[in-house]
Amino acid sequence: MNNIFQYQMVMAWVRSLLHDGIITQREYTKIDTKIAKRYGVSSSSIFSEFLDFQAVQSEYGSRKILGW
Repeated sequence: MNNIFQYQMVMAWVRSLLHDGIITQREYTKIDTKIAKRYGVSSSSIFSEFLDFQAVQSEYGSRKILGW
């Protein structure tokens, strides 16, 4: 799996946490910066756009998304 796709999958999950009120916008921003750095993707890149988490989770499962 390439880094861009992995970044998108993780951030889709993080966006769902933000949407559900589990994390704050400030926490989301910090996580985005760390995850972008981990996968070598600029957080302002075209590749940081939204990816549907439900579709990714159903295909890969949340544990695989996080590398567990």
